[in-house]
Amino acid sequence: MSAIRLRLLPLSWAAFDRCCAVHLRMGGLYLEKDLGLAQFAAVDVLVQLPDGSRCDLSAQVVSVLANVATALQLAPGQQDKVDALLEASSLAVDTEP
Repeated sequence: MSAIRLRLLPLSWAAFDRCCAVHLRMGGLYLEKDLGLAQFAAVDVLVQLPDGSRCDLSAQVVSVLANVATALQLAPGQQDKVDALLEASSLAVDTEP
């Protein structure tokens, strides 16, 4: 099964913390966009952080609200990557002016 690739580009650490971190802590992402994918479709998520570093995550569509939103659940085994993202975010947000 081939996955689509979704790229997230938060402009600041604060934006990452507001938009992504809460959902990643819960094991997924909520996107205010209908990606046009069926439930259970595979999605590769590339998160490019404000410092230029990148993180690849695997997920699948768990819920679609037609023309409005898509909910993704991270695949098993992604927790170490998520923990590293959240740690980098919390350190950076603490030091942003």
